[in-house]
Amino acid sequence: MYLTKRQKEILDFVTNYINSRGHAPTIEEIRQHFHLSSLAPVRRLVKLLEKNRDIKTQAYQGWPIEPPTNKQLTNDLLAFEADHVWINENTETLLDRYADQWIAVKESRVIASDPDFSTLLRKLPDPANTCVEFITRERVEMIL
Repeated sequence: MYLTKRQKEILDFVTNYINSRGHAPTIEEIRQHFHLSSLAPVRRLVKLLEKNRDIKTQAYQGWPIEPPTNKQLTNDLLAFEADHVWINENTETLLDRYADQWIAVKESRVIASDPDFSTLLRKLPDPANTCVEFITRERVEMIL
């Protein structure tokens, strides 16, 4: 998951706040901490963090925020790993249809494909939690 500088700052603030006070900050407390003039940018950033599953919000309670549970993270990682295994087990079939393309796999099925990585990511509803791989017959090494 890639975070912008501001998203990282907010995530760090929320984590430190919870660790020091035992409960999550409200949207208003985040706004005050970052000296923002309105709640809108905070809500937008929090929604992005929630979409990426970096945090979890609770509706109707002043927007308290909490980091994801270990169980939630474990389930997400297991699902991601299962999709990766599925790709490896079906490489030959995938090569026939998606050679030299990026594919996105969720729940053991291809949900999108494109030769351009950026274009593929724009097609995904939840790119941070989707297994993405380049399908090619050539040996490829990626440095991340």
